Amino acid sequence: MTQCQIGKVALIDNDIIMVDIESGTEIGIEHIYEFQNAAIDLVNAHKKLYSIVSYGAYSMPTKEAREFCGRDRFNDKYILGRAIVVHGLGQMIITRHTLKQRKSKVPTRIFSDAKNAKIWVNNLRSKNNDYQLIHDVI
Repeated sequence: MTQCQIGKVALIDNDIIMVDIESGTEIGIEHIYEFQNAAIDLVNAHKKLYSIVSYGAYSMPTKEAREFCGRDRFNDKYILGRAIVVHGLGQMIITRHTLKQRKSKVPTRIFSDAKNAKIWVNNLRSKNNDYQLIHDVI
């Protein structure tokens, strides 16, 4: 686990990056870069991963951070699935809007608790592993 300025980044089961953002913080572009660099330090940067991002209550990204996330597709080639945990209607609205801007092909879901997000990521991972096993046999 790596402690960052406004949260923590951890590696779960060798292929899930968990970003836990503290409550009541304003998330800027510099924080996004810090989280990305911490994740790269935890794993090989060219490994495909799943991600769970948990926003703390009353945490909001700045306008610049939302715009950056809406257009940043660099990480899409390294992410197999993305779960986002929000704690309120305001976070839900902003997250939906940002995801619509992004138009990513990566499976993404929004959750209200981390437990359901982890279950979804684990189900997605097991489906991908089953597909990979079939693909390798053919």
